[in-house]
Amino acid sequence: PPTEPTSTWKGLTRLDEIRLTAAAQTLRAWPGHGTNQGLRNHALLAVLLGSGLRVSEALGLDREQYTGKGFVRVQVKGGMVRDVVPLHRESRTVLDAWLEAREDQAPPLFITRTGRRMSRREAATSIGRIAAQANGRVADEEHIEVSPHVLRHTFLRKLAESKGVHYAREA
Repeated sequence: PPTEPTSTWKGLTRLDEIRLTAAAQTLRAWPGHGTNQGLRNHALLAVLLGSGLRVSEALGLDREQYTGKGFVRVQVKGGMVRDVVPLHRESRTVLDAWLEAREDQAPPLFITRTGRRMSRREAATSIGRIAAQANGRVADEEHIEVSPHVLRHTFLRKLAESKGVHYAREA
């Protein structure tokens, strides 16, 4: 019988994920101007890897939507609203550190140094900085190619491997 073609997976390997997370932790040492950019970027990476949200959904979040376990009333693609989006425990730890370090009361969860909501382009640049740090001392063939959407693929692949494809599809 003919076999079905298998699609190539666009997510990160576990090793690449560990390298990215370690690079984000390293960049936390350089806080940046105005806001703690290193911690913010690490929190953004953690939220994208730990929730499976699209980058625009994550950037649209406000502080009040974070419950300590996940997010409530999240507007997703198509204008629909998901009641609850759980967040992985390790991601919650990083996000809690980011919220504790913030000295402002601006509603957006991820802000720039001027206090406005981060854009998709700024988020992609932040993730690119983390990838550049992770790629710093490795051979060219081992470089990580990453975008915010690749982090979504990574989350969904891990979820499918641990709980099944049907569960990941629902998520």
